[in-house]
Amino acid sequence: MVGYYERKWSATAKRCEFLALLCIPYFALSIVLHRAVLITSIQAIWLIAFGLALLLASLYFGIRALWEIWNKGHRGGGAALRGIVLALAMLAPFCWYGYLAVTLPLLSDVATDPVDPPEFLTAQALRQEMADRGVNQLSAYGEDYGDVLDAAYPKLGSRRYDAGSERVLASVRQLIAARGWTVTATSELPESDAAAEGPAVEGDAGEKPADAKPASGKQAKAANDKKKAEEEKPEDAIGPQNFEVQAVARTLVFGFKSDVVVRIVSEEEASLVDMRAASRYGAHDFGFNARLIEKFLADLDASLVGIAGEG
Repeated sequence: MVGYYERKWSATAKRCEFLALLCIPYFALSIVLHRAVLITSIQAIWLIAFGLALLLASLYFGIRALWEIWNKGHRGGGAALRGIVLALAMLAPFCWYGYLAVTLPLLSDVATDPVDPPEFLTAQALRQEMADRGVNQLSAYGEDYGDVLDAAYPKLGSRRYDAGSERVLASVRQLIAARGWTVTATSELPESDAAAEGPAVEGDAGEKPADAKPASGKQAKAANDKKKAEEEKPEDAIGPQNFEVQAVARTLVFGFKSDVVVRIVSEEEASLVDMRAASRYGAHDFGFNARLIEKFLADLDASLVGIAGEG
């Protein structure tokens, strides 16, 4: 009677494939929960870290399974290879961000003008109120900080346009709307535009921003007095206006927030535009804020084609 040897299944191969498959719905659910503001950004970061650990465990089991298959003749080569391929595919973004973390400086707040960066209208107060929740505080700009910015992101720079500030503002607002950013504060906008924007300020999960309060009676009276004073001015006394628009942008996948401010300064025959973007969480933005500013200003150049210049 002929006997047959039954090859043993590799348990580590099964674990490899199981963990890799588990990570697909795990990361998908983490993204949905964070973008739906059902978990905080800090919780999302911990979930990402745990998911990374699962992927590394899957890769470890896969390598161990291949060793068992080669040396002990175990079955499960297909499961091990599928798990390894899936794990490596999901690890690829982590490897890319690891590369960025090594090659780019440890920054989370960048601006086109490192000497006189645009000031946030409400974001600084909001961050101070949320400091105990791990929210980044704004960086202190100076000569050393500016040198780091210039060396890391040489393409960042102010823009000067041979157009009035209101014309530039219109293009800025169109680009913000096209990107789906949430406008959180405005400064020196025309009366109708300011009313349309509203006082909305976007916070994190479970947060009720303190600066999203209704105007008091005194504030309303002061606004009316200011409006009357402007209406009583002769037309030739009303000079060019400067504008600031503050908004919240999100990363593409997980939706981590960055505060963004655009400053438009009216000059004699031109308008100077500066931008600043700062991540709310994480000491390293992996170059996200610089890319955000560069892309926005490139699109602004295109919308104001023919009148753009270096700042």
